[in-house]
Amino acid sequence: QLVTVDYGTTYTVDNTNGTIVLGGTTYTAVVNSGYSFGGWTDSGSTAVSGTITANKTFTANFTPNNYTVTFDANGGTVSPTSKTVTYNDWYGQLPTPTYVGHTFTGWYTEQTGGTQVTSGTTVTTASNHTLWAHWDDIVFTVTIYPDPFVGTVSPSTVQNVPYGTVITVSSNTLDINGTT
Repeated sequence: QLVTVDYGTTYTVDNTNGTIVLGGTTYTAVVNSGYSFGGWTDSGSTAVSGTITANKTFTANFTPNNYTVTFDANGGTVSPTSKTVTYNDWYGQLPTPTYVGHTFTGWYTEQTGGTQVTSGTTVTTASNHTLWAHWDDIVFTVTIYPDPFVGTVSPSTVQNVPYGTVITVSSNTLDINGTT
């Protein structure tokens, strides 16, 4: 905003509260979400109170805030469990969690659903927040072959058997997790 004042007009700079009083008018730096006021500068140097004796340009400076992002492994394990991120910057390197019997599919903004966050995602949450690990079950196909001279097995193939499923084969039955 361009302001014209007379030579000799005094001004008061408040680098803490983000105001400049110039010729009886107060100008206030308005801070956007995710930022903090970082002080006024005058031609690149910290602005201080004084008297107008030449053209001046006051610039309001803002600093992006740092926030803590917590990693919830959502059933698995992860290390580290948190890191500091800077608003409007990339998340940077994210940890890779582990969960036996599952494949990690990424970090998300919600425990179920949500938006995927990668190392190149820009931090747009202006507060401490949590990212949740999402997982796919590891599944297997189990094929059972009988002795061809003795008989047959039905079904001979069981598909989409999740990791950790107990399969019991006896002389005449196939039992998967208690279901014959």
